[in-house]
Amino acid sequence: MTLKGKFLVRNGVLVVMLLLLGAASIWGLWGLRQQVNLALYEYENLRIIESAESATAKAQTFLNSEPSQIPETIAQLQSAREQAKSFGVGDSDSAPIYNREKRLSDFSAARADDAIAKLQDDPQNPQTRKQVNGNIDAMLGDMHQIASNCHEFIQSSQAAATQRLQTTIWVMGGLSLAAIVGALLVTVSQYRLVIWPLKKLRLGVKNVTAKQFAARVEVRGDAEFSELAGEFNTMASQLEDLYRTLEAKVAEKSKELVRSERLASVGFLAAGVAHEINNPLSIISGYAELSLKCLLDSPDNDPQSIADAAQALRIIRDESFRCKEITEKLLSLTKSGTRNKEPFSLAQLAEEVTGMIRGLQTYRDRRVLLGMEQGEPLTVYGNANEIKQVLLNLTINALEATPPRDGEVRVAAKRVNEWVELEVVDNGRGMAAEVVDHVFEPFFTAKRGVSEPGTGLGLSISHAIIESHGGQVRASSAGVGQGSRFVIRLPAAGAGV
Repeated sequence: MTLKGKFLVRNGVLVVMLLLLGAASIWGLWGLRQQVNLALYEYENLRIIESAESATAKAQTFLNSEPSQIPETIAQLQSAREQAKSFGVGDSDSAPIYNREKRLSDFSAARADDAIAKLQDDPQNPQTRKQVNGNIDAMLGDMHQIASNCHEFIQSSQAAATQRLQTTIWVMGGLSLAAIVGALLVTVSQYRLVIWPLKKLRLGVKNVTAKQFAARVEVRGDAEFSELAGEFNTMASQLEDLYRTLEAKVAEKSKELVRSERLASVGFLAAGVAHEINNPLSIISGYAELSLKCLLDSPDNDPQSIADAAQALRIIRDESFRCKEITEKLLSLTKSGTRNKEPFSLAQLAEEVTGMIRGLQTYRDRRVLLGMEQGEPLTVYGNANEIKQVLLNLTINALEATPPRDGEVRVAAKRVNEWVELEVVDNGRGMAAEVVDHVFEPFFTAKRGVSEPGTGLGLSISHAIIESHGGQVRASSAGVGQGSRFVIRLPAAGAGV
């Protein structure tokens, strides 16, 4: 049976039980209503017969008193007669149970008519009064019997109503208990039918989320969940194939991307090296030819030729050292910067660098200011020589960008949460926005300084050193002619950055 069919059957059983409970309630209430109506009917008849009996007793009292009270006797007998006639008359379905009592009340009414007629014909005759008195005694006997029977009927009706009420309570209690137990059983069974398969599907979804595509959901249970489990397993299989295909494609594309990046890096580096080394090599080759020509064309031991050749060789030597410096700087870009790391004071290092620069003859016409935050430890963890190289490079670049006499470079350091921040600020030529975007790229130089442009590798090497220490370096400038600002951020020693 399908899950839908099971739901319909079990919920149908609950509906039937609720219908039975409602039917039992209606049956019990209808029976109680009948008993209540019958009791009211019986009480009304009892009231009527007791009133008729009371009127009859008064009539007998008037009859046995002074003869002048005959009219009162007749009036009481008339009242008793009317009440006797109204006994047992009603809409109750149980009225037939008063057949015998109705006959007695009719006899009493007939006797009342007879007594009334005799009193009206000859009220003073003793024989008549005696006959009337006999009729009244017979009426009182019949009415007493009717009243006793009415009391018995009322008691039996009360017993029947009590029994009906108890039966109704037991039937409704049993059906209610059965409905509750049935509802609990249906709830538990539907929970097992729905929640357990959903838990298995949820576990399967978790496996797919965790990339465990080989896991499958067990195909069992009702038809709907079996179909759903089968479709889920098919989807998981397709996802597994797709994932493997994507992994293979991603791995292949990653290899191609790495290969392309390496080729691009090699091409970029080769272009930069060719560009930077081309000028020294041209000078070397030109002066080599010149020195060879001077030696070949000059007379023996010509001092001037020897001097020219020596000068050319010196130029060749200087340009060769320049080529060597370029290659050494390129090699330094590949170093990790993790050797010989230890805690050191960045404030002390800044004092050493600024003191050393102030002693250089070239920059004595410019001011170098030092500002350190007081009361905060400015200790960092790293290679002090490499950080010193970075600070020297930034400071010298800043001095070269400032004009003589008015030039000013400020070196300051402070603690910012878990970082130590050092900045080098100058009032020199500044940088345009496009220069700031490329300032840390290899071989890039914007000829900021007043001296000859360098190789364009100093800031790239500084950037690599700071990043190898887990730090950051950034450049900013308000524009050309408005100075520049370089900020270094390094993790403070002992900070969990």
